[in-house]
Amino acid sequence: MSLRITLMLPYTEKPYGGARAVAYNTVEGFRKIAKLLEKNDVHLTIVSTARDAVISKKDIHPNIEILHYKFPSFATFSGAFHSYKKNKYFFLSSDLVHAHDIYNAFASSQTGTKTIMTLHGLYWRDLKVDKFNVQKLFYYGWNTIQFMHAFHTLTKFVAISRYVQRELKRLGIYDEFKVVIIENPIRDNLFNIKRAERENLILYPAKIYPLKNQLTFIRAIGILRNQTKEDFKVIFAGKVVDALYYSQLLSEIKKLNLQKYIKFELYPYEKMPSVYAQCSITALTSYHENAPMTISESFAVGVPVIASNVGGIPYMVSHGKDGFIIQPNSPGDIAERLLILLEDRKLRKRMGKEAKKKAQERWRDRIIAKNLLNLYLQLGG
Repeated sequence: MSLRITLMLPYTEKPYGGARAVAYNTVEGFRKIAKLLEKNDVHLTIVSTARDAVISKKDIHPNIEILHYKFPSFATFSGAFHSYKKNKYFFLSSDLVHAHDIYNAFASSQTGTKTIMTLHGLYWRDLKVDKFNVQKLFYYGWNTIQFMHAFHTLTKFVAISRYVQRELKRLGIYDEFKVVIIENPIRDNLFNIKRAERENLILYPAKIYPLKNQLTFIRAIGILRNQTKEDFKVIFAGKVVDALYYSQLLSEIKKLNLQKYIKFELYPYEKMPSVYAQCSITALTSYHENAPMTISESFAVGVPVIASNVGGIPYMVSHGKDGFIIQPNSPGDIAERLLILLEDRKLRKRMGKEAKKKAQERWRDRIIAKNLLNLYLQLGG
């Protein structure tokens, strides 16, 4: 019996990170297991919800087609209604809908169609830890209310880490029979990148705004400079989304006389694998993270990570084995771990091997696609 599944996610052929990268990697994973789709008579309709989607190949396999649906601007309050109105055909003609956004998940569940939801950002956590204006306050607050209502109507909920599972319990809506953990996939080409390490290059791949906590990391670099004779460089790779915070970072760099140690770069997404390959350490000292792909991508290349003891990070990094977990408000703690890795190349290499092994076992795109397919078949039977 044929199984028709609509997968709604922000797919584009030119992702630049975040949920778009997850969407791209998910579709790539399904493309690689297309024979399994055929064998099980599963037909996937990929409906891209990315406003800036680039889609040239609408039929990448007889069992996989790709379409584009644009959300309207400012969809916070009207998104679910708009999704229901525009996508009702997909909901009613599908045996199963898997949505990666609250609006389509909510709308689909109201039609009675079996609905799965994957949530990439935790609205209720972002409401507390992100620097927000009135618009973000409404966005996070309303979507939290909408999610709590929609959760009870879902057939299944895909948690991308055990941290999400924990947060659902804290929110008071956890259902052990509804929640399944399937992590985010990463680009397969990362596993084939040959390491070309530039000695003591530290990469900090994150957008430039307060939540990512580059300021504390810069202060840690000020401490590190006085503790080691090793020559090192730091690259902050990410888009500036808070100009005032960026100015504060530049002032701190100047104050600590770190100009020759630190630079800011903005790399295209497709160049990041070669950037990972050159670095000795990846750092991420954020105040909050869900399941950061910078960690799983670094691991795939074989790069150890120094990252905060927050959110989903402790479920990804094994302290002392493939990286170090640090306290995000402690420049001294960060500097100490950086020093250990900078001065011990053998330890970096050993940790890198463990990191790559973990990434191969957990985050390859075809592995994630198979896990999703098994879930679809379970619900469609």
